Amino acid sequence: PKRGALSRHEALPTTPPPVERGVAIETAVRRRGGRKKTVSLVSDATTQHQAALQSWNLNCAPTSSSSMLRLLDAEVTGVVVPWMYVGSTYSSFCWHVEDHFLYSVNYHHWGSPKLWYGVPGEDADKVEDFVRRSMPTLARSTPDLMLRMITAISPCALRSAGIRTFRAIQRPGQFIVTFPRAYHSGFNLGFNCAEAVNFAPSDWLWWSRAALDWYRRFHRAPVFAHDSLVLGLVRDLLENKSRFRGFAEGAGNGRRSVCEMLDALLSEL
Repeated sequence: PKRGALSRHEALPTTPPPVERGVAIETAVRRRGGRKKTVSLVSDATTQHQAALQSWNLNCAPTSSSSMLRLLDAEVTGVVVPWMYVGSTYSSFCWHVEDHFLYSVNYHHWGSPKLWYGVPGEDADKVEDFVRRSMPTLARSTPDLMLRMITAISPCALRSAGIRTFRAIQRPGQFIVTFPRAYHSGFNLGFNCAEAVNFAPSDWLWWSRAALDWYRRFHRAPVFAHDSLVLGLVRDLLENKSRFRGFAEGAGNGRRSVCEMLDALLSEL
């Protein structure tokens, strides 16, 4: 039996089969008059209406009352407008952090599981140091390597270097939430369909400034107008004192610290 199995293996083509994946498929399409409607996987109109009102609907998360992205004056696809991802066996997504160090939520609609690897945001510097040490030539020639979402690193190598690395298997009907500056990667275990979008609760404010510094260091333009968002946030908090109290509590650093952070952000505009 072993000899027969070896013979069959030797008869296989030497060229690896192609792995295909549908990436960043916008879930909104243009309608007449410039308005958009969301592409739905549900055909029944009543069910669609009920789904549209759900708090976990990914079309609602970015612009909910608790997300600062509601203050953006543009529909940034992939950030405010969800993207669909259609995967096939072993199609993958390389190590990366979210734009502007935002939170993200990924929902698995149907199909085979997705396998995720993640590193806590507190260890992001360790990941970048590891890349510089293990790939010095590439890191020197491409300083913004980790911004390009093209780097595959073995989770075992990261753990061997003392970097906390975790694994999760996502099945249909399950959500994966990534936190600010948390590097993550993974691959699909078969044909599937998922949807993802970003959101920004009040504690993201502390990460937003670090994200701007990161973009400056690599001479990268922000994905959206961060200064406009900060100005909109200040106006919103000044006009609504109760919202300011809730925002300060959510940020977790007290009212004075929030004012100091906003002042620092405004001074850089």
